[in-house]
Amino acid sequence: MAIRNRGTIGGSLAHADPAAELPLVSVLLDAKIITRSRSGERTIAARDFLLGPMTSALGAGEIITEIRFPIPPGGVRFGFAEMCRRRGDFAIVAAACAVSFDARRRCIGARIAIGGAGSAPIAIDLDGAEGPDSLIAQAPEAAARAADPAADIHASADFRLRLVRVMTARAIRQCFGDAPPDAPARDANDA
Repeated sequence: MAIRNRGTIGGSLAHADPAAELPLVSVLLDAKIITRSRSGERTIAARDFLLGPMTSALGAGEIITEIRFPIPPGGVRFGFAEMCRRRGDFAIVAAACAVSFDARRRCIGARIAIGGAGSAPIAIDLDGAEGPDSLIAQAPEAAARAADPAADIHASADFRLRLVRVMTARAIRQCFGDAPPDAPARDANDA
């Protein structure tokens, strides 16, 4: 408990666990990580900072001094879904999404980030979806195509790939307001 209460956002990003929530959210939101060393300062996009399992772009003698999360424009709604063995564990697979709406509340695009299904969190941009049905049909398959899950002691690669589809659909549904965060699955593709 003490470690969890004393952990930092920068520490989570430097640790670079591909299933951790903070790296996932930093990729979703296009965060910028500012690092400093004796040789100067660097600004690194989150998607370029997280290189692989427990591997970041931090150089020798470099530390994270700042993380900049951009303020999302108006008309963006967010969703998040994850599958964990126990509450508080790292996710087997997690999906976060940001869906953009125009002034008439029409969906004009989405970004999905997936954690736990590759060596680092991945982001997928979807444009042209015309509503929840279209986006829920497109997003899970787009996320599955981008994922590269590996098997480990927690789950097989096939199970992780199935979870990518399910968690993506759940996160997207939240953006349209038709499912609370822990609602059970409601379509034929859900686990």
